[in-house]
Amino acid sequence: MIGEVFFIPIQGRTQTKPHPHVVVAEPQPDDFLLVPAFSEEGPEVKKLFDALYQMGYSPDHIYVGLDNADRVDFVNGWTGKEARWVIARAHRLPRKVILRNRRIGTMDSTGLRRICAELLALSKARPQEFPATVRNAIKTTLDGVV
Repeated sequence: MIGEVFFIPIQGRTQTKPHPHVVVAEPQPDDFLLVPAFSEEGPEVKKLFDALYQMGYSPDHIYVGLDNADRVDFVNGWTGKEARWVIARAHRLPRKVILRNRRIGTMDSTGLRRICAELLALSKARPQEFPATVRNAIKTTLDGVV
């Protein structure tokens, strides 16, 4: 499942609509770490970034900008555009919950490597938010991306 992209509705915080999420790591069997994406111009992204700044996140630990048209092999007519993969909002979901949502593509190794590298940097800057199992799972993904 690592690298697969799903369209998942996440309610709460500043997000209210479904967004693409890439599966980046498996900290425990059948438990996955995902990173959501937001369009650059979306109103939700401004609210989200404002909230993250207020929570003390530094700008370089909030998102990874990628052109999804280049980094994601979409299925079922989805198209890509510039997006911000918000590593500061990485979250865990069980496999069964992920699979209830629509798979929309697969991220290439370049995109996955960039997201995992920045996520690992964030985990070092804010270790209280990343248990050792999560940090190790991110490292495992990063080491395994060709």
